[in-house]
Amino acid sequence: MNPTQLAKPLIVALTCALAALTSPHPATAQSQSEQHESTEHRPGINVSFNGGTISQYIDTVRKSDPDANIVLLSKLDDVTLPPVKLLNVDVFTALKVLTWMPATSDDRPVSIDVGRENPEFTNQAPVFIIADHTKGPAAPPRERVVVISLKDLINDSLSADDILTAMESSAKLAGKDSAQPEIRFHKETGLVIARGTNEQIDAIQE
Repeated sequence: MNPTQLAKPLIVALTCALAALTSPHPATAQSQSEQHESTEHRPGINVSFNGGTISQYIDTVRKSDPDANIVLLSKLDDVTLPPVKLLNVDVFTALKVLTWMPATSDDRPVSIDVGRENPEFTNQAPVFIIADHTKGPAAPPRERVVVISLKDLINDSLSADDILTAMESSAKLAGKDSAQPEIRFHKETGLVIARGTNEQIDAIQE
């Protein structure tokens, strides 16, 4: 066998080896690409929220992306938000809005924290964690003062003391978790001056 005949098989073998080294495994390359696509290039969501509690807002986000993993570490049914409208955002951004919005509970500001736990593998979805990080006691209930005339109510069968007793009882029942209201009667003018929470004053005026 001459040198030319030996060279042909050697060239073919080297060409095949080079092709194997430079070309990635088709299945592996496709799998990694699909995994990356599944987590990093998910389509954006739209959120249209008319205002309400944080729990209701999260339900709205879940409807936009039913596959989102959202965990609440605090009870947020009494924390309210103003309306929110978002277009073409990811789930994390939609939830991160909770840290920027002026949320309130019982007339006190609430601090919401939103975290993201990234998966170990690219074909797994992240987990979003929401918690109430508000510190300090709740703000005291708002108070107001009201002046009521008893002149038209007092008669032979109904005295000012009877009316005042009824007012005090109603106010105590309405604000049993708050400080007792202050009720004073000015006999000369027939006026009652009362100070208490909104609930207590509403009960006094009924």
